[in-house]
Amino acid sequence: MPLLALLLALLAPTLVGAQVVRGRAVSAETGAPIPRAIVELRRGEWSARTTTSASGAFTLAADGPGRYTLRVAAIGFSPSTLDRLVVPAGTLDAGDVMLSRVAFTLPELRVDAPSACQVSPGSGTVLGQVLDGARTALQVMEAGLGDGEYRVERVVRRAVRGRRDSLITADTTRGQFAGWPIRAVAPDSLREFGFAVELPAYAGGGRRWFGPDVGALFADWFLASHCFSLEPDRGDDAPIRLRFEPATAGRAIDVAGVFELDRETLALRHFRFEHRNLPRGFLPGVAGGEMAFAVLPSGAWLPVRWVIRAPIENTEGRVAGELRQEGRVISSRAGTMDNE
Repeated sequence: MPLLALLLALLAPTLVGAQVVRGRAVSAETGAPIPRAIVELRRGEWSARTTTSASGAFTLAADGPGRYTLRVAAIGFSPSTLDRLVVPAGTLDAGDVMLSRVAFTLPELRVDAPSACQVSPGSGTVLGQVLDGARTALQVMEAGLGDGEYRVERVVRRAVRGRRDSLITADTTRGQFAGWPIRAVAPDSLREFGFAVELPAYAGGGRRWFGPDVGALFADWFLASHCFSLEPDRGDDAPIRLRFEPATAGRAIDVAGVFELDRETLALRHFRFEHRNLPRGFLPGVAGGEMAFAVLPSGAWLPVRWVIRAPIENTEGRVAGELRQEGRVISSRAGTMDNE
């Protein structure tokens, strides 16, 4: 048997037996394709995710025949969910998945007092839709990091206080965007150990600090253990501010923070967080960070500036200084950024 024919024969069972879901994300108002939308296929604990192409098309491999949930979300649109999607032993064409533009009006977003503690993204309430908008924006940006070539400048500042003076060092490097700026670990580890873990003496002691990424912020346990609320309105042109706090005081180090979103599109503009339940002697704000987001010349949304702070501890476990990591995107594949 020729080599090509043999390879095709070996691959045939895999190709024939594969379960694939394909479709296209389009605007319900105009019928135009929606690029860079997040598409998630889920069944039980299993899930797969991808982003749509410039034509709005997507293709996902399923985990065998059966019933699935297909969710499509994009910045500026209300997400669309297809429940009980039956995937056969082959290819399922889901067709055009319609997404409607966010239809908030300013009066609906005016808040005279902090809203009640509530954690229900996608619930249909204003708070739920704003929370869903923040999740979609972070997912789109996280997924888009590998789609382009982004050059960043990083500055690591280390300030250590002595008895008489301070030692300050700064290292500046430039290179490609290597990943999400906030260092995180698996959400289940954060749930068990908190957002900082003590290091053993042979590793230098002190703590290793972690921040909340999209996986942690929207994990079921995080939503259930934190209070999300809309801040009082500050004017028609002000961004929507969505705050989250630990719902109860605990022993593990936790995080609180604020999302700032565009009033009309729910595009995420800024994110700030700080660590809570700090050890005794640690001042508030000693650990945390912030990120600013913008659309690049290529059309992709990305974190364009960020600052991450963590304390430096001495051998007695007291704060002896600060480690500060700053970064900014200076150019993209489509052109140089304004802040170059």
